Amino acid sequence: MTATEFFVLLQAHAKGALITAMTLPNISEIDVFHGKIVPSSPIPLTKFRGNRNLDMVNAANGLYLFSNKIFNILEENQITGWNSLPVEIHMEKGEINHDYRLLTVTGRLVNIDFEKSEQILKQPFSPSGKPIWIKRGLPIDMHTWDGSDIFNAENTLFTFISEKVRNLLVENRCTYIRIEKTSELELY
Repeated sequence: MTATEFFVLLQAHAKGALITAMTLPNISEIDVFHGKIVPSSPIPLTKFRGNRNLDMVNAANGLYLFSNKIFNILEENQITGWNSLPVEIHMEKGEINHDYRLLTVTGRLVNIDFEKSEQILKQPFSPSGKPIWIKRGLPIDMHTWDGSDIFNAENTLFTFISEKVRNLLVENRCTYIRIEKTSELELY
């Protein structure tokens, strides 16, 4: 398998999609994401905006909540490299939404070689703007990948998925998810 057969899981744009804010005082979000810290009770989140309950919810800073539909797909297809934590989304008027769980990623990749990313000059976004240099691609060091279907790199919040996972999410029409090839991801 080559690095171009891997994908990055990202948030899509959908009008009215539920977006939450997470507050974990004295707890590192990256340690929760990597499964190094497991809170003893459901993680509290607050509705930031939106009301549409789609299959993926932004939980802030690269952390995502998945619907039970997605977790069932992962379980039924024996997808490796993930776990989940219970959450409570505090909505308006004291309502609490329990329809999601926080994705934690246990599959590992030690290194992304950012120095090998392609540097390109991106044209301005507006007529009065200036071109900017960006990096394209997340070169994965295959020798440091543990073989999991879902994985991340140390000290990052990138969620990488295999082609198998990508196909399952697309075939099951999971909503509010954007999937990009690692070779095409643009870093600003």
